[in-house]
Amino acid sequence: MSKRPWIPFYFADYTAKTEHLTVVEHGAYFLLMKHYYMTRHPLPADTDRLLMICRAFADHEKAAVMNVLGEFFVLDRDHYRHPRIEEELMRASEICEKKAAAGKMGAAATNQKIAAQKRHMPTHSYSHSQPSSQDTKDEEKPLHASACPNDVQPNMNPEGAAGKSRRGSRIPDSFAVTEEHREFARKYKLPSPDLQIDEFRDNWRSQAGNRGVKLDWDATFRNWLRHAAQYGGRKKMVGMREPSTPEQFEEMKKNQLERNPDGTYRIK
Repeated sequence: MSKRPWIPFYFADYTAKTEHLTVVEHGAYFLLMKHYYMTRHPLPADTDRLLMICRAFADHEKAAVMNVLGEFFVLDRDHYRHPRIEEELMRASEICEKKAAAGKMGAAATNQKIAAQKRHMPTHSYSHSQPSSQDTKDEEKPLHASACPNDVQPNMNPEGAAGKSRRGSRIPDSFAVTEEHREFARKYKLPSPDLQIDEFRDNWRSQAGNRGVKLDWDATFRNWLRHAAQYGGRKKMVGMREPSTPEQFEEMKKNQLERNPDGTYRIK
């Protein structure tokens, strides 16, 4: 709760009771009320101190202070009390206490809700990072069951041996044909990687956004070689006619072909 609660000021009530005061008396009254509200304590029955509170140094200023004290305040032993100010202070304190209690109840309810949610949460959580593009999902999917035996199928699990999720990247500037690529091509009778590497790099460097991001560039290159084996090289897809089967239509979308005016298709 604030140490100095807010206090409402009723101008109509004040005006009705102070229309006869002089401007100096209004000033003295306001200064005395301000001190009363700020300290939340009755005024001391000490004339010199009250005159200092009102900055009253001239004789007419001192007379104004004494007039206000005699008319609006009640002398109670060692203090001057003001019944309306006492009432407003009590009301303001009650309002602040109610708000503070409501705030504590709300905080307690929120904490209980959070604790209940934690009790119902699973004890273990698993992170599964999934690629966003269709090409990423199909990186290691063989075109035919016989194209690549099971013992050389890539690991499609996006989590490594340590259980940490992997993130894709764009093709490295240093990506080049390795002896493993050549051995893979020879083993499965695929086109020469050395003849495909330039087109492969140019194709993926020109892709914008997430389409140019892959989890495993070696696996993506192996898939490129498989596609090249099926179509006899990617360039031979230019001039392919209208797809007549769902499989051809899916292949057309996968390779981003668009229709030529003569009815053939070309790579975008």
